[in-house]
Amino acid sequence: MDLTLFPFDSQICQMIIASKDIITNVVLIPGVFIRRAEDRPLSWDLTSLVAESRSRENRAGDHAVSDLLVIIHLERLPNHYVYTIILPVTLINAIGIWTFFIPLKSGERVTTCISVVLGVTVFQI
Repeated sequence: MDLTLFPFDSQICQMIIASKDIITNVVLIPGVFIRRAEDRPLSWDLTSLVAESRSRENRAGDHAVSDLLVIIHLERLPNHYVYTIILPVTLINAIGIWTFFIPLKSGERVTTCISVVLGVTVFQI
Protein backbone atom coordinates (compact mmCIF):
# COMPACT_ATOMS: atom_id res chain seq x y z
CA MET A 1 0.00 0.00 0.00
CA ASP A 2 1.20 3.47 -0.87
CA LEU A 3 0.19 5.82 1.97
CA THR A 4 2.09 8.93 0.91
CA LEU A 5 -1.12 10.86 0.12
CA PHE A 6 -3.12 9.56 3.11
CA PRO A 7 -6.11 10.21 3.52
CA PHE A 8 -6.42 11.30 -0.12
CA ASP A 9 -4.96 8.14 -1.64
CA SER A 10 -6.16 5.39 -3.94
CA GLN A 11 -5.08 1.76 -4.02
CA ILE A 12 -4.96 -0.98 -6.62
CA CYS A 13 -5.45 -4.53 -5.34
CA GLN A 14 -4.77 -7.54 -7.53
CA MET A 15 -6.00 -11.02 -6.69
CA ILE A 16 -5.42 -14.24 -8.56
CA ILE A 17 -8.03 -16.91 -7.96
CA ALA A 18 -6.94 -20.35 -9.14
CA SER A 19 -8.21 -23.87 -8.81
CA LYS A 20 -6.08 -26.47 -7.04
CA ASP A 21 -7.88 -29.31 -8.81
CA ILE A 22 -5.32 -30.91 -11.15
CA ILE A 23 -7.44 -33.84 -12.32
CA THR A 24 -10.23 -32.09 -14.25
CA ASN A 25 -10.53 -29.02 -16.41
CA VAL A 26 -11.77 -26.06 -14.41
CA VAL A 27 -12.62 -22.85 -16.23
CA LEU A 28 -13.12 -19.76 -14.10
CA ILE A 29 -15.35 -17.18 -15.77
CA PRO A 30 -15.66 -13.59 -14.54
CA GLY A 31 -19.10 -12.69 -13.29
CA VAL A 32 -21.07 -9.49 -12.97
CA PHE A 33 -20.53 -7.25 -9.95
CA ILE A 34 -23.62 -5.37 -8.81
CA ARG A 35 -23.22 -2.67 -6.17
CA ARG A 36 -26.14 -1.09 -4.39
CA ALA A 37 -26.03 2.44 -2.98
CA GLU A 38 -26.57 1.23 0.59
CA ASP A 39 -23.52 -1.07 0.36
CA ARG A 40 -21.12 1.87 0.22
CA PRO A 41 -18.61 1.73 3.09
CA LEU A 42 -17.54 4.72 5.16
CA SER A 43 -13.87 4.81 4.28
CA TRP A 44 -13.45 3.32 0.75
CA ASP A 45 -15.14 3.78 -2.60
CA LEU A 46 -14.87 1.14 -5.32
CA THR A 47 -13.98 2.97 -8.53
CA SER A 48 -13.53 -0.03 -10.82
CA LEU A 49 -13.47 -3.80 -10.74
CA VAL A 50 -11.90 -5.68 -13.63
CA ALA A 51 -11.86 -9.48 -13.89
CA GLU A 52 -10.27 -11.50 -16.65
CA SER A 53 -9.87 -15.22 -17.11
CA ARG A 54 -6.50 -16.64 -18.12
CA SER A 55 -6.03 -20.20 -19.30
CA ARG A 56 -2.79 -22.17 -19.08
CA GLU A 57 -1.71 -25.79 -19.04
CA ASN A 58 -0.92 -27.54 -15.79
CA ARG A 59 2.56 -28.86 -14.99
CA ALA A 60 1.87 -32.28 -16.44
CA GLY A 61 0.56 -30.71 -19.65
CA ASP A 62 -2.58 -32.82 -19.86
CA HIS A 63 -5.22 -30.39 -18.56
CA ALA A 64 -5.95 -26.71 -18.98
CA VAL A 65 -5.96 -24.72 -15.78
CA SER A 66 -7.86 -21.47 -15.52
CA ASP A 67 -6.89 -18.50 -13.39
CA LEU A 68 -9.10 -15.55 -12.63
CA LEU A 69 -7.30 -12.20 -12.27
CA VAL A 70 -9.32 -9.60 -10.36
CA ILE A 71 -8.07 -6.00 -10.26
CA ILE A 72 -9.82 -3.71 -7.78
CA HIS A 73 -9.34 0.08 -7.78
CA LEU A 74 -10.22 1.59 -4.40
CA GLU A 75 -10.32 5.26 -3.52
CA ARG A 76 -10.25 6.34 0.09
CA LEU A 77 -13.02 8.65 1.23
CA PRO A 78 -11.20 11.33 3.24
CA ASN A 79 -14.24 12.84 5.00
CA HIS A 80 -14.15 10.21 7.75
CA TYR A 81 -10.53 10.99 8.63
CA VAL A 82 -10.87 14.74 8.20
CA TYR A 83 -13.91 15.00 10.49
CA THR A 84 -12.81 12.51 13.16
CA ILE A 85 -9.04 13.07 13.36
CA ILE A 86 -7.67 16.12 11.53
CA LEU A 87 -10.36 18.68 12.44
CA PRO A 88 -10.52 17.90 16.20
CA VAL A 89 -6.72 17.89 16.57
CA THR A 90 -6.52 21.21 14.72
CA LEU A 91 -9.18 22.77 16.95
CA ILE A 92 -7.57 21.50 20.18
CA ASN A 93 -4.18 22.85 19.10
CA ALA A 94 -5.75 26.18 18.11
CA ILE A 95 -7.14 26.46 21.65
CA GLY A 96 -3.62 25.77 22.91
CA ILE A 97 -2.27 28.68 20.84
CA TRP A 98 -5.02 30.99 22.11
CA THR A 99 -3.93 30.33 25.71
CA PHE A 100 -0.97 32.66 25.13
CA PHE A 101 -3.42 35.55 24.76
CA ILE A 102 -4.80 35.01 28.27
CA PRO A 103 -3.28 37.52 30.72
CA LEU A 104 -0.73 36.08 33.15
CA LYS A 105 -2.27 37.69 36.21
CA SER A 106 -5.68 36.10 35.68
CA GLY A 107 -4.38 32.64 36.67
CA GLU A 108 -6.41 30.87 34.00
CA ARG A 109 -3.53 30.32 31.56
CA VAL A 110 -2.08 27.30 33.39
CA THR A 111 -5.51 25.77 33.90
CA THR A 112 -6.35 26.18 30.23
CA CYS A 113 -2.99 24.74 29.12
CA ILE A 114 -3.44 21.71 31.38
CA SER A 115 -6.97 21.22 30.02
CA VAL A 116 -5.69 21.36 26.43
CA VAL A 117 -2.93 18.81 27.17
CA LEU A 118 -5.46 16.51 28.84
CA GLY A 119 -7.82 16.92 25.90
CA VAL A 120 -5.10 15.95 23.40
CA THR A 121 -4.14 12.97 25.56
CA VAL A 122 -7.71 11.71 25.86
CA PHE A 123 -8.28 12.23 22.14
CA GLN A 124 -5.19 10.22 21.26
CA ILE A 125 -6.31 7.35 23.48
